[in-house]
Order: sequence, then C-alpha cells, then structure tokens
Amino acid sequence: ALEARAKEGDIEAMYRFAELYYEDHDERYYPMIFKWVSILAAQKKDPAVWLLMGDLYNFASGTVRDAKRALSCYEQALSADIASGKNTDLTQEAHNYLEKQIIELRKEVFH
Repeated sequence: ALEARAKEGDIEAMYRFAELYYEDHDERYYPMIFKWVSILAAQKKDPAVWLLMGDLYNFASGTVRDAKRALSCYEQALSADIASGKNTDLTQEAHNYLEKQIIELRKEVFH
C-alpha cells in the first residue's frame, strides 16, 4: 500500500518508503528511492531528505557516486537542520554524522 501511494505522488509515502527500504539495504529499490528522494529534495527543505540524498550520492545507491553532489546535499541538510533549530526531526547523532561526512568529503573534493 505504501509503494502504491508513493507511485501516485503521495509525498509522505515517498519519504517513508525511501527511508524504509534504504535502511533495509534493499538495493532493488535504490533507483526508485533515488527518484523519489530527488523529487522530495526539490520540494522540501527537510534536513532528513537532504541527508538521505547525500547518502545516495555518497554511497552510489541508485545513482553513480558523486562526491561534490553528496557534499552539497549534506551541507544543505546541515544548514536546514541549524536553521530549524529545535524543530527538526534529526537527532544529535544525525547532526554529528552530517558534520563528519562534510569534513571527509571536503577533504576529498578540495584535495
């Protein structure tokens, strides 16, 4: 039912489906997840969406690896997280993960 709702354009279903199957590491769904997360990223300033988009680029999940795009996505996620203050869905652990990924990718991209 979740997949059907997502295919019909339900934004919340797209995100929940993407999150669920990405966390399960079900690679069969990665191209679909990448497509839906791309749609969500274009529509929302949600740091969790941008974090997931960064992971997809960084770990070549559903797309080719692109360190520059991953870095940009992680930076947008961190910026949105900071801008939203305490009104974000990201945990402190996710915030720390973003900072770590940004540092590592900046070394790679600008080295």
